[in-house]
Amino acid sequence: MPKRTRFLEFSSFALGVAVCINLFREWLIQGSTILSHDNFYWNYPIFHFFAENLILGQIPWWNPLDHGGEPFYPALMQIRLFDPVALLSVGIGKYFEPHITGLYAWFRFIQSVILAAGAFFYLRRHCTTLVSKLILIPALFLSSWMLGPFRSDGLINHILWVPFLLLICDELFLHKKQTWLNWLLLGGLIGINLQSYFF
Repeated sequence: MPKRTRFLEFSSFALGVAVCINLFREWLIQGSTILSHDNFYWNYPIFHFFAENLILGQIPWWNPLDHGGEPFYPALMQIRLFDPVALLSVGIGKYFEPHITGLYAWFRFIQSVILAAGAFFYLRRHCTTLVSKLILIPALFLSSWMLGPFRSDGLINHILWVPFLLLICDELFLHKKQTWLNWLLLGGLIGINLQSYFF
């Protein structure tokens, strides 16, 4: 692939991220919240418990809020809080964002960007021209999955890693690149997805 094509794709993707940060600046930068529906009643309280424990240097294996306390709180896995994205969002974000509500907004946003990147890398293989590849980027960033995770959790948990799984399956079965690395990546991503009943 020519360097010019890679540069244009990367620049367009970075511009898409910047535009979305600007569109969502009230939640990501100014500290407002639009939590509603599943996020307000279900996901944010569990994320708050999870993030607060990690920030305090504790592994959140205990849920003090249900049945007088119970070990190994499975909902942390059901909403992907042991996913690398959540761990990195809290681990890095705690140095930049003092409020857990803001961390939650960034966590959701980063998930959406990862999903857009995976979909772009998979779909671009089927584009024959540079223009069609570049049109994919605003289409992905203006799609419902950029805003949906702020309201309802299900969609992002269903499909977050699916584009990457499709990429690896293409490599393994269509292009016959059956390397150990591809098999390990496939197993790892399936394992990450299986932590959530949504998958």
